[in-house]
Amino acid sequence: MQIRHRNVIGDARQIAVLILTAVFFSGSCSALHNDSIATDQVAAPALDFNYISVNDDRIRTHHALEYEVSISGDFKITPPKNRIDYFNSTPYRISLAAFITDDSALMIHAEEVADSSGASDYSHLAVTEWPDETFRSSGPDCLQIPAEEVEEEHDLSWLRQNGFESSGSILYAQYFATTADMNTELVISILQRVASCDEAFANSELIRALQARTSVNKVKLSSGTSAGPAHH
Repeated sequence: MQIRHRNVIGDARQIAVLILTAVFFSGSCSALHNDSIATDQVAAPALDFNYISVNDDRIRTHHALEYEVSISGDFKITPPKNRIDYFNSTPYRISLAAFITDDSALMIHAEEVADSSGASDYSHLAVTEWPDETFRSSGPDCLQIPAEEVEEEHDLSWLRQNGFESSGSILYAQYFATTADMNTELVISILQRVASCDEAFANSELIRALQARTSVNKVKLSSGTSAGPAHH
């Protein structure tokens, strides 16, 4: 996916892209990004970064967009994963983690454009009230994802490995925030397994219910504190 993004789920490499052509994510970068397909023609640099940490019941990002995210309910938290990928030939440093149940997932992607080219441009998306007005989104959508395609897309496969079956009827919404230079982004992706993509009203209610259970707070840094990558 990348589902968008670019990380997904495109508008960002969207989940849809994610889904090979669909656009599970919406954005221009990598998170469940722009309708771009990653290439592996360039050797990946060493993973000397970590933009996400997990602590008890929350996920925290550690780059220029520093946030803490938590969700109520019986969710497990995945360990963070760091990787480098290319979207439209642009390299991204990507950290991701997620809250997961059998039927729901809330993915967090913290990313940086590795060549500082300003490729994380989501200005074509509408400003959204959730989680706050610094985020943009194309709104909720629903995709029918064939089981055999899951292993072909990184985020979908990673979700499956961590306990969320990402095939079938998948309701999703992605929310993108980026810095003014468009080199740092935060992507929050909501995914919900549903019986059918045809129940538009009921599915929109499911998205709102998950939003209501989720807390997204910008971290206020004390004087002299850096928001740079956390290395572990």
